[in-house]
Amino acid sequence: MSDETNIPDNPGDADGPDANREFKDGMFRAIFRDPKEFLRVASFVLKTDFGPDTPMEEVTLSSPLYMGRKNDVSFLVDGRLIVFTEHQSTVSPNIPLRFLIYAADTYKARFSVKDLHRSRRLMIPRPYFFVFYNGNKNVPPVETIRLSDMFTDWPCPKNPSFSLDLEITVYNINISSAPEILHKCGTLAQYETFVELVRGYENELAFRYEKPLNRQEKDLVLKQAVKLATAECLKRGILADFLNTHAKEIVYMMTGPITVEDMKEYWQEEAREEGMAKGIVQTAKAMKTEGFDPETIAKITGLTIDDIRRL
Repeated sequence: MSDETNIPDNPGDADGPDANREFKDGMFRAIFRDPKEFLRVASFVLKTDFGPDTPMEEVTLSSPLYMGRKNDVSFLVDGRLIVFTEHQSTVSPNIPLRFLIYAADTYKARFSVKDLHRSRRLMIPRPYFFVFYNGNKNVPPVETIRLSDMFTDWPCPKNPSFSLDLEITVYNINISSAPEILHKCGTLAQYETFVELVRGYENELAFRYEKPLNRQEKDLVLKQAVKLATAECLKRGILADFLNTHAKEIVYMMTGPITVEDMKEYWQEEAREEGMAKGIVQTAKAMKTEGFDPETIAKITGLTIDDIRRL
């Protein structure tokens, strides 16, 4: 197997995906929409031995749970609706509401309005929701979050019950937490190895800048980190078949379109830079008022002599 990876710098180049589409399949979805891989993980999280002949139907929605990359995948498995999603940033406290909407949209797609008004009872698949967390926050190996955590008057002794709830199981799949799930689900373990290699290379490359990175620099570092992680995984035989098949798409799968979280960070960065710029101008004006010469002001503020003279 070659140590080289044929990954274009521009993920829209060559035979890569169309970069103008609104959303892209993330690497997590691309791997686990394979029924065999999905079933292996489902067998673990539901403590059920699903056989190779288990009836399955993919029902992943076209609209993702998160803005940006599509990192969710769902199947109907033997009468169950099972939804997986990967979360690489802080687990949002609003994820139960997102899953409620996701479930409602999934059921809505299966029944017509006429069906809902029939006298015969409709049978719907039992829902199960799972988040696989591999971010940098310190979270328990397994935890449960519920829709009722979001209720305005809950917990409240005067209102001990309610009519609707939804439960999500969150698995921390970071290798450092040595989760049992990685020992039982080999492909998930290999995927997490890839993710952590990307993270390691990203930190290493960013450190070389010896300064805070701007948005463009962060994007370049991440793309290069993905390429380095891909090359290492191919050498070590990690996700080899998948990486060889999707080599030209990997960078875009892992970077993809900008997310809401990315945009928030970008806006904050711009606001900081704008604030700094205003502060520098104000400092320069004050120094000019106090009688400092333009050369001294330029040396301290970084503004040009012409800029200072125009103040």
